[in-house]
Amino acid sequence: MILGAAPAASARPDPDPKKMVLQGRDLPQEFGAVLGRYVTNSQLAATTHTKNLAVLGRVSGYYAAYTAIAVGGLTVVESFASLYEHDSGARQSLELSVAEETVNGGELVVPAARALAPLGPDARLLYTKLAQNGTKFDYYIVAWRDDRVFAEVRGAGRAGTIAPDDVIRLAKMQDAHIAKSID
Repeated sequence: MILGAAPAASARPDPDPKKMVLQGRDLPQEFGAVLGRYVTNSQLAATTHTKNLAVLGRVSGYYAAYTAIAVGGLTVVESFASLYEHDSGARQSLELSVAEETVNGGELVVPAARALAPLGPDARLLYTKLAQNGTKFDYYIVAWRDDRVFAEVRGAGRAGTIAPDDVIRLAKMQDAHIAKSID
């Protein structure tokens, strides 16, 4: 080391987005994993037309899906986390996703402020009615930003058998994983 020179800064690696999504242990035992995969920028770009991921500074992401066979309650849970270079990119990505969801028929729900408060001031709750083979489903999305992570938890179940709180509770669990990963 040269006298007077500062020691070399060690680059801190980016956290693993796989650790930022819901894990199987977070869900009731009747749920099984259907899919878990890293999502590259090119894969994500193929599903959205409103985001320039390079400009937003997206680094990486992970998607996990779980299902359960049941007559009522949550039967599908999806968990997603995208890591950005800066919190501003995560915030813009959140806003663009919410706008895209509302254009596609999702309704912005204004729940009791305290229900989403632990997820931060950017958190949003969206609702969509779906129908498949004559069966109606309720579909809730909780989208939020934690520092430089944009995250979503999506939950679906037979109409009238799930509540927004079911999905909000899972989003809070996921946010705990995010907090551990980015600290």
